[in-house]
Amino acid sequence: MTEYILSRRSIRQPLPAVSEGGDCGACVLGGLLTSADDDPLSRIMAMYDLVGKVDSISEPRMRQALYDSRDKIEDVIFDMPIWARPSSLSQWGWPGWAMNIPWFKYHKMAIQAGYYALAMTASTGGGVNDFLDHWVLICGAREHEVPLDHKKDAFKIEQEVLVSNSSTKANAERWIRGHKFLKQYGGFNTVLVRVME
Repeated sequence: MTEYILSRRSIRQPLPAVSEGGDCGACVLGGLLTSADDDPLSRIMAMYDLVGKVDSISEPRMRQALYDSRDKIEDVIFDMPIWARPSSLSQWGWPGWAMNIPWFKYHKMAIQAGYYALAMTASTGGGVNDFLDHWVLICGAREHEVPLDHKKDAFKIEQEVLVSNSSTKANAERWIRGHKFLKQYGGFNTVLVRVME
């Protein structure tokens, strides 16, 4: 088994919420960019001070906040690679979840190099066509063998990412198969961030 885990985590969202639109963006940013020694609420408020008064942190606001935090960031990658598609497919190519193996390998390589991935996901887990409304932090990657019940001495390689989730309704941190993450929650396009330690 290979496993790579980074140390920073998303902050748990406060109750009551600071923003009516949800605090997940500020919780992910606060966990990524501020000191764990500080009070969680003050870390969240520092992120809202960074982006200004907003209902929630949208993808453009997240990009701007990362740009404005370049004194704490060693590198940021906004652009995802575009993988080739078979010509027999429609002009749109593979759906994101069908690209789970190259997506996982790209993120495993990034995590090995010290990059966290910020992903916008569907909080309901209602599938890739659901509304993307929740930021999560991907902070680990692992591959391990899983035995196949129907074949003796046969196994498959399972690829999982470690997702740090700020939601009070879900597991704060869990390993999830890359395929399931992409198919159930979306999150294919990520922003990769390496912070200064």
